[in-house]
Amino acid sequence: MTEREGHGVGGALVREAVGWARGEGLEVVPLCPFAASWLERNPDV
Repeated sequence: MTEREGHGVGGALVREAVGWARGEGLEVVPLCPFAASWLERNPDV
């Protein structure tokens, strides 16, 4: 684990990106393994 892990930065980026994409009427297809995993754990986003 690095000093940058575990602070929620990646999750915040995914949440904002998904929110923006959905606001634009775009379909979200996560190609990044981190984003895909995060979205599986947070289906309410």
